[in-house]
Amino acid sequence: MTVEAAIALPLFLYAMINLLSLILLFRDFSLEEGKQHQLGRELSLLAYGQETGEPDIRLVKITRAKAVVPIAAFPSAVLVNGCVMHKWIGYDLQEGAGSGNGEREELVYVTESGTAWHRDRACIYLNPSVQMMSGEQAKTARNKNGRRYRACELCGGNSAVVYVTDSGERYHSTVTCSGLKRTINCIPLSEAVSSGRHACPKCG
Repeated sequence: MTVEAAIALPLFLYAMINLLSLILLFRDFSLEEGKQHQLGRELSLLAYGQETGEPDIRLVKITRAKAVVPIAAFPSAVLVNGCVMHKWIGYDLQEGAGSGNGEREELVYVTESGTAWHRDRACIYLNPSVQMMSGEQAKTARNKNGRRYRACELCGGNSAVVYVTDSGERYHSTVTCSGLKRTINCIPLSEAVSSGRHACPKCG
């Protein structure tokens, strides 16, 4: 039994390490694929109005991933992530478009939690510049409007290092906090106005 265990155990560990390596490689591939698709969506929106030439945005990223234990498992693998995203050309509003004379209604950009609508996709209020500072510094720091930062109600803001924006009034424990992230949607101007949103003071 000792001899059998001495032979079977290394083979079992070898198989588990190989399986673990494959799982981790697949995880890395999936994470990178998600990043490529997110980047493709953002670029397709930014390409609005530039439909001439190539109609699609093509992204390809090649990386080499190493296994957890190169000797016992695969030494390395080449991961190829790609994304093809059609350039956004706007809504095809066939009903209720404009004033009924064939004109298309103006489209504006909004966020899920914001109260303003924006004409410029690159507006600083849609794409805030995130800065990092210590938690103690954030308690006395002020934003560009002279207002003090307060702890975020979502993430607490109680870490040694926090994240803030120039125009924001909260400091955040994590850069992935939903209070920092902006989910941007494009809607007709009439819909933005009817929902109670006001024009952005910078690009509206």
